[in-house]
Amino acid sequence: MAGGRVPGLTRFRIRDGRVTRYMRKDGLFDDYPSSVLPDNSGNFWISTSGGIYRVSRQELRDFADGQLRKVHTVLFGVVDGMKTSEASDPTQQPAGWRSRDGKLWFATRKGLVIIDPDHPEYNELVPPVVIEEVVADGENLPASARARTDWCWHRGKTRSNCITRR
Repeated sequence: MAGGRVPGLTRFRIRDGRVTRYMRKDGLFDDYPSSVLPDNSGNFWISTSGGIYRVSRQELRDFADGQLRKVHTVLFGVVDGMKTSEASDPTQQPAGWRSRDGKLWFATRKGLVIIDPDHPEYNELVPPVVIEEVVADGENLPASARARTDWCWHRGKTRSNCITRR
Protein backbone atom coordinates (compact mmCIF):
# COMPACT_ATOMS: atom_id res chain seq x y z
CA MET A 1 0.00 0.00 0.00
CA ALA A 2 1.38 3.40 -0.83
CA GLY A 3 0.41 7.04 -0.62
CA GLY A 4 2.28 9.84 -2.31
CA ARG A 5 1.77 12.73 -4.65
CA VAL A 6 -1.24 11.09 -6.29
CA PRO A 7 -4.40 11.37 -4.15
CA GLY A 8 -5.59 8.28 -2.31
CA LEU A 9 -3.88 4.97 -1.63
CA THR A 10 -2.48 2.84 -4.43
CA ARG A 11 -2.20 -0.94 -4.33
CA PHE A 12 -0.04 -2.89 -6.75
CA ARG A 13 -0.70 -6.63 -6.78
CA ILE A 14 2.47 -8.39 -7.88
CA ARG A 15 0.93 -11.70 -8.99
CA ASP A 16 -1.09 -10.12 -11.83
CA GLY A 17 0.18 -6.53 -12.02
CA ARG A 18 -3.22 -5.11 -11.14
CA VAL A 19 -3.27 -1.57 -9.73
CA THR A 20 -6.11 -0.34 -7.51
CA ARG A 21 -6.49 3.22 -6.30
CA TYR A 22 -8.59 3.81 -3.17
CA MET A 23 -10.07 7.28 -2.74
CA ARG A 24 -12.48 9.16 -0.47
CA LYS A 25 -15.30 8.29 -2.88
CA ASP A 26 -14.50 4.62 -2.21
CA GLY A 27 -14.87 5.01 1.56
CA LEU A 28 -11.48 6.32 2.70
CA PHE A 29 -11.68 9.17 5.18
CA ASP A 30 -9.19 11.38 3.32
CA ASP A 31 -7.34 11.34 0.00
CA TYR A 32 -4.03 12.65 1.37
CA PRO A 33 -2.33 10.29 3.84
CA SER A 34 0.74 11.29 5.82
CA SER A 35 1.49 7.76 6.96
CA VAL A 36 0.12 4.22 6.52
CA LEU A 37 1.00 1.61 9.16
CA PRO A 38 -0.16 -2.03 9.50
CA ASP A 39 -1.23 -3.58 12.81
CA ASN A 40 -1.23 -7.23 13.91
CA SER A 41 -4.98 -7.64 13.31
CA GLY A 42 -5.17 -7.08 9.56
CA ASN A 43 -5.78 -3.33 9.51
CA PHE A 44 -4.04 -0.28 8.16
CA TRP A 45 -3.89 2.87 10.30
CA ILE A 46 -3.65 6.01 8.21
CA SER A 47 -2.80 9.50 9.44
CA THR A 48 -4.17 12.54 7.62
CA SER A 49 -4.73 16.24 8.22
CA GLY A 50 -8.22 15.37 9.52
CA GLY A 51 -7.37 12.56 11.91
CA ILE A 52 -6.15 9.00 12.09
CA TYR A 53 -8.35 6.28 10.70
CA ARG A 54 -8.37 2.51 10.53
CA VAL A 55 -9.36 0.40 7.53
CA SER A 56 -9.47 -3.37 7.16
CA ARG A 57 -6.92 -4.84 4.77
CA GLN A 58 -9.46 -7.55 3.88
CA GLU A 59 -12.01 -4.91 2.91
CA LEU A 60 -9.41 -3.27 0.69
CA ARG A 61 -8.77 -6.65 -0.98
CA ASP A 62 -12.50 -7.28 -1.38
CA PHE A 63 -12.95 -3.84 -2.92
CA ALA A 64 -10.09 -4.46 -5.36
CA ASP A 65 -11.70 -7.77 -6.34
CA GLY A 66 -15.07 -6.11 -6.95
CA GLN A 67 -16.78 -7.76 -3.97
CA LEU A 68 -17.39 -4.44 -2.15
CA ARG A 69 -18.59 -1.10 -3.48
CA LYS A 70 -17.08 0.86 -0.56
CA VAL A 71 -14.66 0.25 2.27
CA HIS A 72 -15.51 1.21 5.85
CA THR A 73 -13.21 3.32 7.96
CA VAL A 74 -13.13 4.21 11.66
CA LEU A 75 -11.93 7.74 12.46
CA PHE A 76 -10.02 8.75 15.58
CA GLY A 77 -9.46 12.38 16.56
CA VAL A 78 -9.76 14.98 19.29
CA VAL A 79 -12.82 13.31 20.84
CA ASP A 80 -10.65 10.23 21.37
CA GLY A 81 -8.01 12.13 23.35
CA MET A 82 -5.74 13.52 20.66
CA LYS A 83 -4.61 17.14 21.22
CA THR A 84 -5.20 17.76 17.52
CA SER A 85 -6.47 15.61 14.69
CA GLU A 86 -4.04 17.20 12.25
CA ALA A 87 -1.18 14.87 11.40
CA SER A 88 2.21 16.17 10.41
CA ASP A 89 2.70 17.38 6.87
CA PRO A 90 3.28 14.50 4.41
CA THR A 91 6.64 16.04 3.48
CA GLN A 92 7.84 15.67 7.09
CA GLN A 93 8.90 12.04 7.33
CA PRO A 94 8.72 9.74 9.10
CA ALA A 95 5.14 10.74 9.89
CA GLY A 96 4.48 7.38 11.52
CA TRP A 97 6.36 4.46 12.99
CA ARG A 98 5.50 0.97 14.20
CA SER A 99 7.57 -0.10 17.19
CA ARG A 100 8.61 -3.69 17.98
CA ASP A 101 5.82 -4.03 20.55
CA GLY A 102 3.20 -3.32 17.86
CA LYS A 103 2.38 0.20 19.01
CA LEU A 104 1.81 2.77 16.30
CA TRP A 105 3.41 6.19 16.65
CA PHE A 106 2.08 9.12 14.62
CA ALA A 107 3.47 12.64 14.45
CA THR A 108 0.84 15.39 14.72
CA ARG A 109 1.11 19.17 14.75
CA LYS A 110 0.90 19.10 18.58
CA GLY A 111 3.05 16.11 19.44
CA LEU A 112 3.07 12.33 19.22
CA VAL A 113 0.03 10.07 19.26
CA ILE A 114 0.66 6.50 20.35
CA ILE A 115 -1.93 3.86 19.54
CA ASP A 116 -1.83 0.34 20.90
CA PRO A 117 -4.11 -1.51 18.44
CA ASP A 118 -3.71 -4.77 20.38
CA HIS A 119 -5.24 -3.17 23.50
CA PRO A 120 -7.76 -0.53 22.38
CA GLU A 121 -9.51 1.61 24.97
CA TYR A 122 -13.22 2.11 24.43
CA ASN A 123 -15.55 4.38 26.29
CA GLU A 124 -18.75 2.36 26.53
CA LEU A 125 -20.64 4.98 28.52
CA VAL A 126 -23.44 6.49 26.49
CA PRO A 127 -23.63 10.23 27.13
CA PRO A 128 -26.99 11.61 28.26
CA VAL A 129 -29.09 13.31 25.61
CA VAL A 130 -30.66 16.66 26.44
CA ILE A 131 -33.08 18.26 24.00
CA GLU A 132 -32.67 21.99 24.39
CA GLU A 133 -35.03 23.21 21.71
CA VAL A 134 -37.63 21.80 19.30
CA VAL A 135 -38.61 23.72 16.18
CA ALA A 136 -41.49 22.54 13.97
CA ASP A 137 -42.82 24.38 10.94
CA GLY A 138 -40.44 27.24 11.73
CA GLU A 139 -41.79 27.80 15.27
CA ASN A 140 -40.34 26.91 18.66
CA LEU A 141 -42.47 24.36 20.47
CA PRO A 142 -42.93 24.84 24.21
CA ALA A 143 -41.76 22.01 26.44
CA SER A 144 -45.37 21.09 27.16
CA ALA A 145 -46.25 20.63 23.45
CA ARG A 146 -46.79 17.13 22.14
CA ALA A 147 -45.05 16.12 18.95
CA ARG A 148 -44.88 12.99 16.85
CA THR A 149 -42.39 11.88 14.24
CA ASP A 150 -43.16 10.98 10.65
CA TRP A 151 -40.94 9.87 7.81
CA CYS A 152 -40.42 12.74 5.40
CA TRP A 153 -39.24 12.52 1.82
CA HIS A 154 -37.22 15.41 0.46
CA ARG A 155 -37.22 15.62 -3.33
CA GLY A 156 -37.99 11.90 -3.41
CA LYS A 157 -34.38 10.91 -2.63
CA THR A 158 -33.60 11.54 1.01
CA ARG A 159 -35.55 10.03 3.87
CA SER A 160 -35.29 11.56 7.33
CA ASN A 161 -37.20 11.56 10.57
CA CYS A 162 -39.19 14.80 10.85
CA ILE A 163 -40.94 16.27 13.87
CA THR A 164 -44.45 17.53 13.23
CA ARG A 165 -47.02 19.15 15.48
CA ARG A 166 -49.75 17.02 16.89
